[in-house]
Amino acid sequence: MAIAENRLFLPLLSYETYMAEEEIFSRYEIIDGERTFMPGATELHQDIVLTIGSLLKIFSIAHGGKAVIAPRDVLITRSPLKTRQPDVMLFSSHRHSLNGDRNSKAPYAVAPELVVEILSDSDRTSVLNAKLVDFQKVEVSECWIVDLEEKTVEVLKLNKIEVTSIRIFNLGEDVQSLAFPDLKVSVADIFS
Repeated sequence: MAIAENRLFLPLLSYETYMAEEEIFSRYEIIDGERTFMPGATELHQDIVLTIGSLLKIFSIAHGGKAVIAPRDVLITRSPLKTRQPDVMLFSSHRHSLNGDRNSKAPYAVAPELVVEILSDSDRTSVLNAKLVDFQKVEVSECWIVDLEEKTVEVLKLNKIEVTSIRIFNLGEDVQSLAFPDLKVSVADIFS
Protein backbone atom coordinates (compact mmCIF):
# COMPACT_ATOMS: atom_id res chain seq x y z
CA MET A 1 0.00 0.00 0.00
CA ALA A 2 1.44 3.37 -1.02
CA ILE A 3 1.63 6.15 1.53
CA ALA A 4 -0.81 8.79 0.33
CA GLU A 5 -0.07 11.44 2.92
CA ASN A 6 3.00 11.74 5.12
CA ARG A 7 1.07 13.80 7.66
CA LEU A 8 -0.77 10.67 8.78
CA PHE A 9 2.44 9.57 10.49
CA LEU A 10 3.27 12.85 12.19
CA PRO A 11 2.44 12.91 15.90
CA LEU A 12 -0.34 15.27 16.88
CA LEU A 13 0.85 18.49 18.42
CA SER A 14 0.25 18.62 22.16
CA TYR A 15 -0.12 21.79 24.19
CA GLU A 16 3.19 21.12 25.95
CA THR A 17 5.08 20.52 22.68
CA TYR A 18 3.55 23.65 21.17
CA MET A 19 4.66 25.77 24.14
CA ALA A 20 8.22 24.39 23.86
CA GLU A 21 8.57 25.14 20.12
CA GLU A 22 10.59 27.94 18.63
CA GLU A 23 8.56 30.66 16.94
CA ILE A 24 7.27 29.80 13.47
CA PHE A 25 6.94 32.82 11.21
CA SER A 26 3.86 31.73 9.29
CA ARG A 27 0.11 32.16 9.67
CA TYR A 28 -1.56 29.05 11.06
CA GLU A 29 -4.16 27.67 13.43
CA ILE A 30 -4.01 24.32 15.19
CA ILE A 31 -6.99 22.09 14.53
CA ASP A 32 -7.18 18.88 16.54
CA GLY A 33 -3.42 18.73 17.01
CA GLU A 34 -2.52 19.49 13.38
CA ARG A 35 -1.04 22.80 12.29
CA THR A 36 -3.17 24.25 9.49
CA PHE A 37 -1.28 26.88 7.53
CA MET A 38 -3.22 29.80 6.10
CA PRO A 39 -2.37 31.68 2.93
CA GLY A 40 -0.58 34.98 3.30
CA ALA A 41 -2.79 38.00 3.79
CA THR A 42 -3.19 40.69 1.14
CA GLU A 43 -2.10 44.25 1.77
CA LEU A 44 -5.77 45.33 1.81
CA HIS A 45 -6.55 42.69 4.44
CA GLN A 46 -3.67 43.88 6.61
CA ASP A 47 -4.68 47.55 6.16
CA ILE A 48 -8.16 46.70 7.45
CA VAL A 49 -6.72 44.70 10.38
CA LEU A 50 -4.53 47.64 11.33
CA THR A 51 -7.38 50.14 10.98
CA ILE A 52 -9.84 48.13 13.07
CA GLY A 53 -7.14 47.28 15.60
CA SER A 54 -6.30 50.99 15.93
CA LEU A 55 -9.95 51.99 16.33
CA LEU A 56 -10.49 49.32 18.99
CA LYS A 57 -7.27 50.34 20.75
CA ILE A 58 -8.49 53.94 20.96
CA PHE A 59 -11.77 52.64 22.41
CA SER A 60 -9.98 50.40 24.94
CA ILE A 61 -7.77 53.26 26.13
CA ALA A 62 -10.84 55.42 26.77
CA HIS A 63 -13.12 52.71 28.20
CA GLY A 64 -10.80 49.98 29.49
CA GLY A 65 -10.03 46.64 27.96
CA LYS A 66 -7.46 45.40 25.49
CA ALA A 67 -7.42 45.33 21.68
CA VAL A 68 -5.22 42.67 20.06
CA ILE A 69 -4.43 41.87 16.43
CA ALA A 70 -3.33 38.59 14.84
CA PRO A 71 -1.23 36.61 15.09
CA ARG A 72 -2.29 35.73 18.64
CA ASP A 73 -3.76 32.38 19.63
CA VAL A 74 -7.02 31.80 21.44
CA LEU A 75 -7.13 28.35 23.04
CA ILE A 76 -10.22 26.38 22.03
CA THR A 77 -9.26 22.99 23.49
CA ARG A 78 -6.10 21.74 25.14
CA SER A 79 -6.53 18.12 24.11
CA PRO A 80 -6.73 17.68 21.23
CA LEU A 81 -4.98 21.00 20.84
CA LYS A 82 -7.05 23.54 18.93
CA THR A 83 -6.32 27.25 18.58
CA ARG A 84 -7.80 30.04 16.50
CA GLN A 85 -6.33 33.39 15.50
CA PRO A 86 -9.05 35.98 14.94
CA ASP A 87 -7.87 38.93 12.87
CA VAL A 88 -8.72 41.38 15.68
CA MET A 89 -9.94 40.86 19.25
CA LEU A 90 -11.34 43.09 21.97
CA PHE A 91 -11.26 42.01 25.61
CA SER A 92 -12.90 43.65 28.59
CA SER A 93 -10.35 44.52 31.29
CA HIS A 94 -11.69 41.67 33.43
CA ARG A 95 -11.37 38.94 30.79
CA HIS A 96 -7.97 40.17 29.68
CA SER A 97 -6.67 40.13 33.28
CA LEU A 98 -7.62 36.44 33.58
CA ASN A 99 -5.04 35.57 30.91
CA GLY A 100 -2.09 36.50 33.12
CA ASP A 101 1.34 37.59 31.94
CA ARG A 102 1.31 39.86 28.86
CA ASN A 103 4.76 38.52 27.93
CA SER A 104 3.62 34.91 27.76
CA LYS A 105 3.40 33.26 24.36
CA ALA A 106 0.75 30.88 25.69
CA PRO A 107 -2.60 31.04 23.90
CA TYR A 108 -5.27 33.08 25.60
CA ALA A 109 -7.10 30.63 27.87
CA VAL A 110 -9.93 33.14 28.37
CA ALA A 111 -11.37 34.34 25.07
CA PRO A 112 -12.27 37.93 24.21
CA GLU A 113 -15.86 39.09 24.10
CA LEU A 114 -15.48 40.44 20.54
CA VAL A 115 -13.63 38.96 17.57
CA VAL A 116 -13.32 40.36 14.07
CA GLU A 117 -12.89 38.13 11.00
CA ILE A 118 -12.02 39.74 7.69
CA LEU A 119 -13.20 37.69 4.74
CA SER A 120 -10.74 36.95 1.98
CA ASP A 121 -11.06 35.23 -1.40
CA SER A 122 -9.82 31.95 0.09
CA ASP A 123 -12.43 31.87 2.88
CA ARG A 124 -15.12 29.25 2.47
CA THR A 125 -18.42 29.26 4.32
CA SER A 126 -17.51 25.96 5.98
CA VAL A 127 -14.25 27.41 7.36
CA LEU A 128 -16.01 30.47 8.74
CA ASN A 129 -18.76 28.32 10.26
CA ALA A 130 -16.15 26.09 11.95
CA LYS A 131 -14.50 29.19 13.44
CA LEU A 132 -17.85 30.43 14.73
CA VAL A 133 -18.56 27.07 16.39
CA ASP A 134 -15.17 27.26 18.10
CA PHE A 135 -15.79 30.84 19.21
CA GLN A 136 -19.12 29.73 20.70
CA LYS A 137 -17.32 27.02 22.72
CA VAL A 138 -15.05 29.57 24.40
CA GLU A 139 -17.80 32.12 25.09
CA VAL A 140 -17.00 34.78 22.51
CA SER A 141 -20.24 36.77 22.52
CA GLU A 142 -19.85 38.83 19.35
CA CYS A 143 -18.21 38.47 15.94
CA TRP A 144 -17.85 41.10 13.24
CA ILE A 145 -17.57 39.74 9.71
CA VAL A 146 -15.88 42.29 7.46
CA ASP A 147 -16.60 41.81 3.75
CA LEU A 148 -13.89 43.51 1.68
CA GLU A 149 -15.79 43.28 -1.61
CA GLU A 150 -19.14 44.57 -0.34
CA LYS A 151 -17.54 47.01 2.13
CA THR A 152 -19.87 45.88 4.89
CA VAL A 153 -19.61 44.69 8.48
CA GLU A 154 -22.02 42.04 9.73
CA VAL A 155 -22.51 41.78 13.49
CA LEU A 156 -23.18 38.29 14.81
CA LYS A 157 -24.35 37.46 18.32
CA LEU A 158 -22.93 34.20 19.66
CA ASN A 159 -23.98 32.02 22.55
CA LYS A 160 -23.59 28.31 23.33
CA ILE A 161 -26.70 27.41 21.34
CA GLU A 162 -26.77 29.62 18.26
CA VAL A 163 -25.21 32.28 16.09
CA THR A 164 -27.59 35.10 15.18
CA SER A 165 -27.01 37.71 12.51
CA ILE A 166 -28.02 41.01 14.10
CA ARG A 167 -27.40 43.40 11.24
CA ILE A 168 -25.22 44.20 8.24
CA PHE A 169 -23.77 47.71 8.38
CA ASN A 170 -22.96 49.57 5.14
CA LEU A 171 -20.85 52.59 4.22
CA GLY A 172 -22.33 55.67 5.86
CA GLU A 173 -23.41 53.71 8.96
CA ASP A 174 -21.81 53.07 12.35
CA VAL A 175 -21.27 49.52 13.56
CA GLN A 176 -22.80 49.20 17.02
CA SER A 177 -21.22 46.60 19.30
CA LEU A 178 -23.39 44.34 21.42
CA ALA A 179 -20.70 43.33 23.91
CA PHE A 180 -19.40 46.89 24.34
CA PRO A 181 -22.43 49.24 24.27
CA ASP A 182 -20.25 52.37 24.08
CA LEU A 183 -18.41 51.09 20.99
CA LYS A 184 -19.49 52.54 17.65
CA VAL A 185 -17.24 52.36 14.61
CA SER A 186 -17.88 54.05 11.29
CA VAL A 187 -17.87 51.60 8.36
CA ALA A 188 -16.39 54.42 6.25
CA ASP A 189 -13.48 54.72 8.71
CA ILE A 190 -12.82 50.98 8.42
CA PHE A 191 -12.57 51.18 4.63
CA SER A 192 -10.89 54.59 4.33
